Amino acid sequence: MSTSRTRRLVPILVLVVACPVLFGLYEFQRLSNENFWLRKENLSLRGELAFLREGYESELARLRDSQALYLAQIELLQHQQASNLRRPSEQELRTFLASDLTDSQPFVIGRYVCMNYASDLKRNAALAGWNISVVIVNYNSSRGVYGHVLNGAYLSDGRWVWIEPQKDLIAWSLETHLKDFLKVAYVKVIDLAVVW
Repeated sequence: MSTSRTRRLVPILVLVVACPVLFGLYEFQRLSNENFWLRKENLSLRGELAFLREGYESELARLRDSQALYLAQIELLQHQQASNLRRPSEQELRTFLASDLTDSQPFVIGRYVCMNYASDLKRNAALAGWNISVVIVNYNSSRGVYGHVLNGAYLSDGRWVWIEPQKDLIAWSLETHLKDFLKVAYVKVIDLAVVW
């Protein structure tokens, strides 16, 4: 009887011993799978963090550039208030443009574009005593509707000139200048704003 009882207890004992082992193996497999997915998610989050950090650094650099531009504009306004800016003669304007280094800056989309050239030329002209404006123009061309920023000034004899700060060009007709500068078949000015 003890043998038959032992035979009946053996499967029970095997189950009692095997259940925790099987449960342990199951739990190990479950935790291994969870660990795998957590590592994968961690890698994905690290990539996203690197992408966000790069965007943050880029935006921070852009904001620092903007801050420098605004501080320069404040400096210009303070200088304008402290001095009497004059209208240059055509020759004085040409001499100033030849000595100014704004046109030597590299054009970099998103960092230094036509707006930067125009504001830098205006600031430098004011520091040299010349009254030059920033001109914002929207135009329709053979390529579509676009905008551009350049400079303008009244000369000492009362004539108005357009100034392309990227190339130190003086123009008497805005549409002709834009057509030549942008190398397009036609240009029609839609909007224009002159900022002193």
